[in-house]
Amino acid sequence: ACSGLSGDATDRHSDSDNDGIPDPHDAAPQDAQEFVADRSGDGVFEICNGSQLGALSSAASPIDPARRLARSYQLVQDLDLKGTSHEPIGNCGPTGNCMRALGEFGFAGVFDGQGHSIQNLSIDRPESGGVGLFGVLAESGVVMNLTLRNVSVFGRAGTGALVGSNFGVVFNSRADGRVSGALAIGGLVGGSGGLVHASSFSGIVEGQQAVGGLVGDMTGAVYYSRSEAAVSGKRGVGGLVGLNTFGSVLASSASGEVRGTNDVGGLVGANTDAKVRNSFATGTVIGESSNIGGLIGFNSLSSVRNSFARGPVAGMDGVGGLVGRNNGLIANGYAAGSVVGEGLAGGVVGIVVEGTQNATFAPRGHLTPYGAQQVELTTLSAASSGWIPAQLPNTDLLDYFCDANHNGFIDPNERTASNYVWRFGTDKQYPALTCAVVME
Repeated sequence: ACSGLSGDATDRHSDSDNDGIPDPHDAAPQDAQEFVADRSGDGVFEICNGSQLGALSSAASPIDPARRLARSYQLVQDLDLKGTSHEPIGNCGPTGNCMRALGEFGFAGVFDGQGHSIQNLSIDRPESGGVGLFGVLAESGVVMNLTLRNVSVFGRAGTGALVGSNFGVVFNSRADGRVSGALAIGGLVGGSGGLVHASSFSGIVEGQQAVGGLVGDMTGAVYYSRSEAAVSGKRGVGGLVGLNTFGSVLASSASGEVRGTNDVGGLVGANTDAKVRNSFATGTVIGESSNIGGLIGFNSLSSVRNSFARGPVAGMDGVGGLVGRNNGLIANGYAAGSVVGEGLAGGVVGIVVEGTQNATFAPRGHLTPYGAQQVELTTLSAASSGWIPAQLPNTDLLDYFCDANHNGFIDPNERTASNYVWRFGTDKQYPALTCAVVME
């Protein structure tokens, strides 16, 4: 597919059509309006080198931007962008305000990495919003099957390695490296009103507010994904998601250390009118002030089901092994880590504000858990927990079974004892969740 084209993104030669792309990188060196080819005739254009990738967003190119952003592309070989500065693909429009423009000026096609990787992505835009390989992903936009290695991405707001502001779908993609900024900063995706599915990030994420190991500020959904990031910020800081408002986290996990001031959680910093289900966190959580939780810092008018936290938690006030401050529902979960707080603290929940808990557990000998039982967690069983019914249930199916085919329903063939959400092992083993996808 790339026959005759150089893959060296740093190479510079003649540019016959003055479109900003050196001839050895240009699939149409005599046509200023074209830079890629669809050699297979399937309607998807091949990206063969860094110059072609950069042409998707280059403001200096004469190529019509609407046409560039509406087409679909596939990456046909690995790329190394070392020594180049990338301009995000899709942006927040003339005003620079992504909250106003939403996905209007975003990438609207499908970008299929086909399992290839892009190395050494570097973006330094400290005054900008919508910063990432894709600055803005429109409602119809999809980025899939792509790996980013050794990223260094710095923006102001809506900043992530792969997508700055996501209104579309991110699927089966991952990144590692360092992402930093101020507001809505995520390892993979900065702000997300769309879907992030089967994706991951590992590395370092730094910001001020709404900072997450995978997604910074979310009103959409994260399914079957994970983060292995060290995350730090001030307010709304989470190992997986910083702020989750009206959103949903399903079958996902986080394992890195999380540090912040207020509303700090191992999985989600602040969970508001939102859902967390079948998910867990194992990292250390450290907060300087209030609402610090091993899984969620502040659970407000939200539900948390079939979830656990195992990492140690420390903070000032409202410190909980599972949830720091609870004003929602917590059901079927446990916290196994040590809890240290100078004010109100609990083995499961630090502060309860009209919240409820059902079938939750904390280790025997730890801080008194509000509304929870103290047990030897390693000997917790299906019968003693109540998390697995005595007989196959006909109602509340999502509370008991995994959605194995990810269609949003528990199909008849998924209603089996082997497909229960919880698995109980032998002595000295904690209860485990069976639904999360294990990604390489």
